Amino acid sequence: MLLLLASTSTAYAQTPTVTSLSPVRNARSAPQATNVAVSFSQALNSNAATLGALKVFSQQAGGKKAGTATVSGNTLTFDPTTDFKAGEKVSATVTAAVQSSGGQNLAAGQVFQFTAAATGGTASFFNQQVNLLGSNTAYPVLGDVDGDGDLDVVSGAGVRLNTDGLGTFGENQPLPTPAAFALALGDVDADGDLDLLTVNNNAAGTVSVRLNNGSGSFSGSQEVEVGSYPASLTLGDVDGDGDLDFLTANNPATNTSSGSVSVRLNNGSGTFSGTQEVATSNRSSTALGDVDGDGDLDLLLGIYNSSVTSVVQVRLNNGAGTFGTGPTAPIDAAIYQLLLEDMDADGDLDMVAAHIVVPTGIPSLISQGRVILYRNNGTGSFASGQVIMSLSNPGRISLGDLDGDNDLDLLTTYTGFRFDPPTVSIHLNNGTGTLTTVNAKPYNPGIANTVLGDVDNDGDLDFLTSTIFFNQNAPTLTSVTPAAAPVGATVVLRGKDLRQTTNLAINGVSVPGFVINSDAQITFTVPIYATSGPLTVTTTVGTATLAFTVAPPDLAITSTIPGRNAIAASRSTDVGVTFSKLIRNNAAGLGSLKVFSQQAGGLKTGMPLISNSFLAFNPTTDFKPGETVSATLSRAVEGRNDERLGAGQVVQFTTATARSSALFTSGPSVALVNPYGATQGDVDNDGDLDLVTIDNLSNTVTIRVRLNAGNGTFTNGQTVTFSETSYLSQTSTLLGDMDGDGDVDLVTSAGVYLNTNGVFASTPQGDTGSVALGDVDADGDLDLIASSLAAVTIPGPITYTIRTALVRLNNGNGTFTQTQQLTVGSSDNNPPTFALLKDINNDGALDLLISNTTANPGSTMLHLNNGFGTFDPSGQQLPVSNPAVGDLDGDGDLDLVGTASAAPTILFNNGRGTFSNGPAVNLGAGFTPSVLGDVDGDGDLDLFVVSPTQAGIRLNDGTGTFSGAANLSLNASPRTLTTGDLDGDGTLDLVALGYNSATTSGAASIFLNSHTIPTATLPAQLAEQISLYPNPARAAVQLRLPASLARQPLQLQLLNTLGQVMLEQTLSAQPATEIALPRLPAGVYNVRLTTTQGSTAKRLVLE
Repeated sequence: MLLLLASTSTAYAQTPTVTSLSPVRNARSAPQATNVAVSFSQALNSNAATLGALKVFSQQAGGKKAGTATVSGNTLTFDPTTDFKAGEKVSATVTAAVQSSGGQNLAAGQVFQFTAAATGGTASFFNQQVNLLGSNTAYPVLGDVDGDGDLDVVSGAGVRLNTDGLGTFGENQPLPTPAAFALALGDVDADGDLDLLTVNNNAAGTVSVRLNNGSGSFSGSQEVEVGSYPASLTLGDVDGDGDLDFLTANNPATNTSSGSVSVRLNNGSGTFSGTQEVATSNRSSTALGDVDGDGDLDLLLGIYNSSVTSVVQVRLNNGAGTFGTGPTAPIDAAIYQLLLEDMDADGDLDMVAAHIVVPTGIPSLISQGRVILYRNNGTGSFASGQVIMSLSNPGRISLGDLDGDNDLDLLTTYTGFRFDPPTVSIHLNNGTGTLTTVNAKPYNPGIANTVLGDVDNDGDLDFLTSTIFFNQNAPTLTSVTPAAAPVGATVVLRGKDLRQTTNLAINGVSVPGFVINSDAQITFTVPIYATSGPLTVTTTVGTATLAFTVAPPDLAITSTIPGRNAIAASRSTDVGVTFSKLIRNNAAGLGSLKVFSQQAGGLKTGMPLISNSFLAFNPTTDFKPGETVSATLSRAVEGRNDERLGAGQVVQFTTATARSSALFTSGPSVALVNPYGATQGDVDNDGDLDLVTIDNLSNTVTIRVRLNAGNGTFTNGQTVTFSETSYLSQTSTLLGDMDGDGDVDLVTSAGVYLNTNGVFASTPQGDTGSVALGDVDADGDLDLIASSLAAVTIPGPITYTIRTALVRLNNGNGTFTQTQQLTVGSSDNNPPTFALLKDINNDGALDLLISNTTANPGSTMLHLNNGFGTFDPSGQQLPVSNPAVGDLDGDGDLDLVGTASAAPTILFNNGRGTFSNGPAVNLGAGFTPSVLGDVDGDGDLDLFVVSPTQAGIRLNDGTGTFSGAANLSLNASPRTLTTGDLDGDGTLDLVALGYNSATTSGAASIFLNSHTIPTATLPAQLAEQISLYPNPARAAVQLRLPASLARQPLQLQLLNTLGQVMLEQTLSAQPATEIALPRLPAGVYNVRLTTTQGSTAKRLVLE
């Protein structure tokens, strides 16, 4: 019994030892919500000393963590009040105060470290291009200095607080002097916030200890003396007493001087003492970590020496903060940075070293670098190195889990050389220490450090150089509000990881103009062409989808007169719109329909009329033959119950021309110098079309106005001259009523010259570089698309220039506001060779077609309009360049004919902006498409073509098939063609603009189309097969045709008993057509039909 009691007493007297740790020592991906636990060889006494013996320090948030400690048997557990930050290094000390149930204390404190897991990330980064550091590039750190739960930036420049938790930083708060050379964050006074220690790099050598008041304001507390010229600073509990001590690496002024490491111990309240100096043979870099697994932090010194053999010295800790000697690892080059992490998942700390050497005979601004992994055998001995990567002019390195796969990846910086920009390279770990380089990102010069941290609180590691690079996860969508919305409505999309959204689409069609409000929210306007279907967000790393419904609008357009893209509307036609509901007959409604003539009178004057659900406009003067008319219906029109259109709409149509045999006679030519462009319009409002040409000689641009005598002969008019160095003038002379005063103004690359009584202003309004005109925002005025060169600067020393198309919205008076910039080529590209605004997908908005033969040879980009003047920036590439655009097959939509692979090509539209190849086009050797127009007056669009020496006409059969070989010989190589009725006979005449290099002169050749053909009477047997049903009729009547007439478009006119035209339409080829009738007095009317086989009339009774 006495022996048993003695044995029991001996057992109780034994000192407890640590048997296990949780998380394990050097864990690479501990859960952010983990508890910290230490198990011992004996049961523990649950007293205050034991409960307070486990100290847990967060590197980035909260410092010494608050929480609850509990004892269960032989395990002491600490449950932190707040979770750890993604990817941060956590240090835990269990001090000697731990007491067993037998009253024995732990022999010495033990320290263990682990890394909190990153829960996401793809290692694909995007840059927030805001310089956070200013001119002071002392290595920055990330930490929650104001206690609000997000990571702030602290650098030599000062403190920048994270204001929203998403990586948006406030104004800089300067630090007290002296300026920091290096700095570190840590809770040195154990009050639960991060204090700041800064290094003063001078001969006196001090470290300033600045205590945090908890809100990110630092006060000077202590100046601690260290060795001369301290250059780096490291925090860690080197003596195992539960507080943070610090070490500085003191680098001498020259390579031949001796260096040292100063060790200063903390008394627990942020007061440091001690005089221990660890001697080194030269300048050194330092790292702290438990390399031999004995529960204390050892010191590694990388000796930077370019003249002698470089080594890494391992100084093992005795547990009390005194560093002895250990194994020495020889290395093959000077070392300037050391990091310790478990790279190969074997539980011990490996060494990742950044080496640098200046090659003999190479200027000192060029250096060669290597990043080498030295594997630990578990005792602090490191195997020979494995080269991870080699690079020139290396900067700093960082380790962290960038792709969320629970291992530690590597970031390296390249500081740049000459015109080569600085970069950050990303090297992913396969889990066992083998790294693969995946990409490199440019970053702002001036700082070569990278700091890792989750600055936007999404669970992954972002990095900071002088700007923030956000780690991008695949997007997720949580809600769309409202889930059903009409065109024009504002929709809010919520989710995560939306900041780098590159495309937003509804039912597969891109939505332009969306706004990224934050990483969690996007707003957008439902575009006019949207249809119900999946709403998809695309980022650089993935997609996310939610269901979305496009709700019907409160007020809709059901039909227009003439129809959209009509190709032979009567010159005297009214313009009308029928709505889905009754509309208010008020001033706003009457003024909501604006009609623009392309060639004469600009914004047309006339008489508006509202009747129930029908709005009409009767122009005071007729349109010109073959011109394109644009009518805008704005959102000012209202339903009788306050209904509104989702978006304004634009309808374009082409007016009819007189029948002709398409035979041309040559008229007098107009002498020019070096012509590049021409356009036709009634400049002086005398009823005929004048000619405006553009010459460019030695970058002096001359716009010449040639006034028409009414018969296609011209006299000299006004001359406008300006200097042009960007060559935009070659494609940018247009006429349009920019100020809405009823005449055509002149638009050039120099600006808008307003027309007053036929004379253009002497100075332009603004610099436009215009290439296309149209009402893109449907507000009742003409906007323009302008070509420009725009300088775009990326972070780094590179500035590159891109060719852009600028969307400039008209303020209503011929002045403009720029709203969007579309990229159409790089700086070495020519300006766009072609640009046109047309409603390609029949949604009532003018889309942009633009060609740049250098940027996209053999193609044209289609940018859809959302209905409010914002275009899809990515666009759709169509396989045809410089196309002529019009309804070639009479089906009511716009087709394209142009050149692809040096061959003429037709693309037929399905009515929704999707194109398919049409029939083969044989225009003749050397001929390419130029412009479209109804040359023979048969109700379809024929094609004008050009070759190096000729112009030609190819006639359409109404289905988009062209034939004929009529050519016109020219004395100069044609550069452009333009059409219009120059002699007032109702047919399309031709102007061919050319240049003769042999005579170094140019000319505008005039060809008059003067041979009209009387219309024959339709054969009786065909006329008898035409019927109108019902007859009498009220709001509509159906026209029924025999098969031979249903295969061609035809023209319909409704005439009263006085012979006045009440309605005129061009009908597409189909056997039965429903015709909406205007509100007319009851009575007898005649329906006149004109076909290629003749004309006939039918009687119609209106009730």
